[in-house]
Amino acid sequence: MYVTPLGAASSRVWGRRDQLGAECYLRGDVDGSADLGALLAHLEPVLRPGEYVFCTLPDRVIPAGVAPLLVFQEDEGTTLVVQRSDARRIGKSYSTSWAWVSLEVHSSLEAVGLLAVVSAALAGGGISCNVVSAYHHDHLFVPLDRGEEALVILRSLTDHEVRVSDTSPGPNAD
Repeated sequence: MYVTPLGAASSRVWGRRDQLGAECYLRGDVDGSADLGALLAHLEPVLRPGEYVFCTLPDRVIPAGVAPLLVFQEDEGTTLVVQRSDARRIGKSYSTSWAWVSLEVHSSLEAVGLLAVVSAALAGGGISCNVVSAYHHDHLFVPLDRGEEALVILRSLTDHEVRVSDTSPGPNAD
């Protein structure tokens, strides 16, 4: 199984409750899990409050009073992800407002397939997403008016993974 009881040998610092309410840790190390099945079983998508936009700056100077969620340097300029109110306040244009969904499972930067499964599921629902991988978690920006719908789709991935693992025969089955 994917979890060990609280206090058992594990280098994980991320905890969660199992079906019986006991605190558990996802097996892995401090760099996160790379096990696709475990990642899907413990995906835990969370819709963060706020309305976010992508905008660009021609230089690398972030205006005073702006607290960007993301800064990325490209050849063409600096991309910022900021609250819509910050973009308006500093006069930056943007095309679309986005909802921010965090995948609370601690995935390894070397994990293979998680974002492919997540992106395919959202695409199947006609939902575009912009993905950001950070050290501890992956984050998705989906159209603002589809944030709740994205959560339903993402939670169905976890529900499916749990159903499959709960009903599959164990290694000692006849």
